[in-house]
Amino acid sequence: MRREPSVAAQAKPEKATVRIGYASQSGAFAQLWIAAQKNYFSSEGLNAEILFTRTVTGVQAMIAGELDFVATGCPELFRAKRQGFDLRVVGDFAPVNVYLIASRKEITDPKQLKGKRVGVNQFLDTSHVSARFALRHVGVDPDSVTFIQVGSTPERFAALRAGTVDGAVQAALFKPVLAQQGLNNLISLYDMKIPYCSGGFATGAETLKKFPRFAESTLRAVVRGHAFLGKGPEDQSKAIMSRYMRLPVNDPRLVASYGFFAKDAYFGAPKITVEAARTTLDMMGETDTSWKKEKAESFIDTSIISRLEAEGFVDAVYKEFGAK
Repeated sequence: MRREPSVAAQAKPEKATVRIGYASQSGAFAQLWIAAQKNYFSSEGLNAEILFTRTVTGVQAMIAGELDFVATGCPELFRAKRQGFDLRVVGDFAPVNVYLIASRKEITDPKQLKGKRVGVNQFLDTSHVSARFALRHVGVDPDSVTFIQVGSTPERFAALRAGTVDGAVQAALFKPVLAQQGLNNLISLYDMKIPYCSGGFATGAETLKKFPRFAESTLRAVVRGHAFLGKGPEDQSKAIMSRYMRLPVNDPRLVASYGFFAKDAYFGAPKITVEAARTTLDMMGETDTSWKKEKAESFIDTSIISRLEAEGFVDAVYKEFGAK
């Protein structure tokens, strides 16, 4: 049966400019960079402003009306909703937990972290939630370690090398670099392939209601960028990542980032699932058990991606890039 074309395909977006914040320069949100540089937003009738906002700052900027969408870990997004900002996660770029706890070379067993310092980005964010879950998963009481707010991935890596912390949350893509530095991959949630919302893409519920063509046009561009990252020419994706990461295309950090997010941790269409949202809420229950009682469905909106799948848009995009 032929389906009617989506609202975005029938009319121009209600707003001309979309402002999107992203939380990490590691390549976790390279699909946004690609969508901008390949003119996928402009082809949907949108001017796009893609802004590096870090984690909590991006959520705060969206709450303040300075951003239309934000890409970051779902714990920060879910927490903002509970605090009164009615947002919805409409996509997920990494539907498994991508973190691990790395440690100094003399610490070879998770139990040795008791009484030690573990570096995270910020308290209650994705890195902190993941660290607490990982420790409990291997039988270590999270409250037996001291969590230190260090900053993003590069800062945590530097702190671990310098001995400022004994362990630190790192993205799994850095496993080869950790090994080269004599550091240990102590607990890897990524290797467990636990469903999770590591790369949430969210907007306000009001945006979805008041500007449906705008929201769908944005998602269409993002889906194309995501498809290109996983299926498009590697050299082009790396060139775009080089621009945003400010690294040469052959830099080991960029190469590792591309290999991880475009290959190892790439799971097709960027669709948020109830299962991923549920597991994320359960992990958040590590610091507040009331999260485990929340309904996962109230934090997400799968309607746009589901509609694009039903219309054949997603399959068509993946076939287009897969054939190149």
